[in-house]
Amino acid sequence: MNDFCRRHLGAEVDTFTFPGGRDRKTIVIEVAGTRYALAKRSSAGRAYLEANVLRVGQQTSHAPDLIAQEDVFVLQSFVDGTRLTEELEFADRSNRAILLNNAGRALLSLQSHASWATELKDAPKIGHREGWAEDFARTPFRLAEQLEMGAPKWDLQSILPHLVLKETAFVKWDSRPGNALVRPDRSVVWIDWEHAGLASPEDDLVWLLADEWTPDLESVEQDLILELAKTSALSADELEIRFKIKAVLHSAIRLGLVFRRKGDGPWWNVRDALEHDRVGVSQGHVQRVCKRAYRLCKSVPVLDGLAAQFYEVHDYVESR
Repeated sequence: MNDFCRRHLGAEVDTFTFPGGRDRKTIVIEVAGTRYALAKRSSAGRAYLEANVLRVGQQTSHAPDLIAQEDVFVLQSFVDGTRLTEELEFADRSNRAILLNNAGRALLSLQSHASWATELKDAPKIGHREGWAEDFARTPFRLAEQLEMGAPKWDLQSILPHLVLKETAFVKWDSRPGNALVRPDRSVVWIDWEHAGLASPEDDLVWLLADEWTPDLESVEQDLILELAKTSALSADELEIRFKIKAVLHSAIRLGLVFRRKGDGPWWNVRDALEHDRVGVSQGHVQRVCKRAYRLCKSVPVLDGLAAQFYEVHDYVESR
């Protein structure tokens, strides 16, 4: 680390901390009185991708500034902010709406800038694999098997046309709220870009709005879909249906993740989970996901057969 910092910052590290815990890939270092975020990625290719995203994203003020990238390391500006998960968890309803809207609009601004950037035209393709849509559509069946519940009674073939890639955009992909920081002025910066790539434009809103840490704010959901439609080749109506179907499937993924993390143990302490940017393994968060997914199922005819599953999971957690 010191050799890297001497090459790129002209001095050795004075101090370093692990804001997300020692098992995380990003640390905060201080060199000559200035703090930076230093990330170690799984490959030099991932680090190079993130560096290119930051070069483009820093034009919007919604991503950290790139300082240097070498091999698997990405050095970037330190963002003085609180994770969006924590802000959303403890804000009142009106401030939650403002924060979530700011986060979504920042994400869409980054998406728009990155989609035109030549540096990112060869980014990894996501969801382009043959059979990907079918695998995604089977998520509720896997959740039912995991929880030893009856298989949902619906025809997954009916949603496949809405999962087919119709428009390609550059997306963050892992745009869960734990990957966003809220500055004191309530503007939002998105971090951790190593999983970005080319997918459908609504995918980033799915990750953000269907997460267990995200409150169910239908008005914000509608506003962000309309905002996305301004730069998409798809109509707002089509984007809304695609978003809702994917959000329901993503909800099943999040629920499966929660129950795998929980296992046979107790529910987790919410504040500890927030502090370490963990999955929301709590009754309240499971029930939030279920209520939102149930609402979405009831608003799209092809999803109506799935509504009962989320109702059942909502009640299931009462006994856990």
